[in-house]
Amino acid sequence: MGTPSHPRPSEGLGATTGSTAAVVVIGATGTLRPASVTLAESGATVVAVARDTDRLDQLTADLAYAGGGVVSLAADATRPDFPEVLGRLLRHRRLRMESVLAYGPATSTEVLDELLRLIDGVLVEILVSRHARPRGDRPWTLDDLPAVAEDGHRRLVLGWHREGDSARWHTTDEISSAALAALATPGDRVLGVVSPWPDRPT
Repeated sequence: MGTPSHPRPSEGLGATTGSTAAVVVIGATGTLRPASVTLAESGATVVAVARDTDRLDQLTADLAYAGGGVVSLAADATRPDFPEVLGRLLRHRRLRMESVLAYGPATSTEVLDELLRLIDGVLVEILVSRHARPRGDRPWTLDDLPAVAEDGHRRLVLGWHREGDSARWHTTDEISSAALAALATPGDRVLGVVSPWPDRPT
């Protein structure tokens, strides 16, 4: 999969004259590790954000061996000062934040709102299945998601995969592939199915 393109250049967080566009991946060593690898190997500069320094070091080493470009940032992306920490790294490395892939449990609404304010590209927020829990008797739909203030804010809701009479959660490869598709194509989306709610995997 090639690097997603966007119609407008980002002049947001970390932007400097002559800087290089980067994709920030929050949750880069876990659920979004395959997305980080795909982006870097396709030529994108990836800022990989995670809390676990050992796993970040391993990701950096793996991508360097494969010829991909990655800058690691060991940080807690739920903290209110995370955008400031990220901004310092971007300026130091002469990078600008063009787009963001963010695994929801690894960050916070407040942080994402600030990142959206600072970029001119796309932010894809990956929401876990509890966001699709129905309220009352009516099945949940994408229309039940809260309205977003920014055009570049896209949501990917993780459902589950149904296989005959059984169901399973999606793999990290499946989630990462859907996240990259969301980065390249406008609109909110669901991966898999989210109903009937009692049929979700245990």
